[in-house]
Amino acid sequence: MGKYDEALRSKPFQDYNEYMEYVFDSVNMGLDKYITGMKTLYAAENGGYKNVLYPDIEVASDMCKNRIDKFYQGSTGNEGGDEDEDDPGAVSEDEDEDADADDDLEEEDDELLSLLGSFGTSDKSDDDEEEDDYDRGSSTAALRGNDEKLSIRDRINFIEERAKLTEEEGIELPFYRLCKKMKFEPFTIFCFAAGILSSTQTDYAAVYQVINENGNLPAPTIESAAKAFYGSEFSITGAYGDMSTCLEQLLPLLSLSVTSSMPFSTVVSPDKRIIDCLFGR
Repeated sequence: MGKYDEALRSKPFQDYNEYMEYVFDSVNMGLDKYITGMKTLYAAENGGYKNVLYPDIEVASDMCKNRIDKFYQGSTGNEGGDEDEDDPGAVSEDEDEDADADDDLEEEDDELLSLLGSFGTSDKSDDDEEEDDYDRGSSTAALRGNDEKLSIRDRINFIEERAKLTEEEGIELPFYRLCKKMKFEPFTIFCFAAGILSSTQTDYAAVYQVINENGNLPAPTIESAAKAFYGSEFSITGAYGDMSTCLEQLLPLLSLSVTSSMPFSTVVSPDKRIIDCLFGR
């Protein structure tokens, strides 16, 4: 079952932490898809990267993918637990084979026997690790494959429906409550969450420098957030309404420095006051 399976739509989140993991995953997925598109674009130019951000684009891509994989570890971990129940049988067979081999080598030199034993143990360990990595990777890829069919907007709507049920259960969700009070639309929620990541986790500076294609911009702008939100479907005409509404909705909440001639280049970076309100003790 994927993280965005329809069977989960009617179930509340366990706690605030799980809710925020979903919110941030929607941002990571948008960033990952956009960066993948950038890599494809740059790689198409004479077969190599032509952008000065080439080393950083690989780092940014790996970081986003790692964050997404971690988001799915809960599911893959459970499946791994089921597989472990079958392992004892396989181990016992290997032990039987090792016992037969020891009987055949009783008369061999002790040093040679020890050497053979060490090689056997090493090979077995490597094989087991490779199989575990393959199973884990295949499982994660399968789950992501189903969820990746959803647009970022659909993901956020899914999260909002579950968040509403969570609050009805009496579990406090400060981020959801604030967004609901401010009547944030899906793109505004996405942009706000993207800004929070840049303000609270320094690793994202490299990601946003790539997204912005500007080494001096380590935080999302409204336009770059829209590019990650819409992906390959982004266009100024199609995204203008969302970007304009986002700016209007964030202005009363955040201290934004808006340039009238380029309003969508406004950097979204929540200050400590907002972060404390959402995540402080």
